[in-house]
Amino acid sequence: MKHVILRSVWLSIAVYALLMGVWGPSGIKASQAADAQRVLMNSNLVNLQTMHDLYTQELAAYHSGTEVIGAEARRLGYLTPNEVVLRLDQPGQEASAGPRIPGTSVDYKSTVVISDLNAKKIALAGGGIALLLLLVLELLFGRRKGKPV
Repeated sequence: MKHVILRSVWLSIAVYALLMGVWGPSGIKASQAADAQRVLMNSNLVNLQTMHDLYTQELAAYHSGTEVIGAEARRLGYLTPNEVVLRLDQPGQEASAGPRIPGTSVDYKSTVVISDLNAKKIALAGGGIALLLLLVLELLFGRRKGKPV
């Protein structure tokens, strides 16, 4: 009888370890999701570095001379005194490019497929089923050997 209970307890522990190893917070599935997030964050980092370089060049151009500042002011609709502007807007084309969209942020979200409590409940249910099954097998086949139950 002790062996039946010990086997069912060990089976419960094995089921819990398997569930947590595959679907738990540090399991295989969570590691795969974290790796996918890492790849996404690295690609986002490359995009942000490219945007930073473009903005640095644009800022250096603003510091270098008044022509760039004047062109940007005209694009925004400002004019110098006695300046005449003739705008030719083509159909389907915006008059101004509008603000640039800044880089997006990628937040890491942990993927927990199964919680610790649910894994314990499933392992307990598996151990209970194993206990019942082992008890039935012990009752059916254990007396053949002459062992008391």
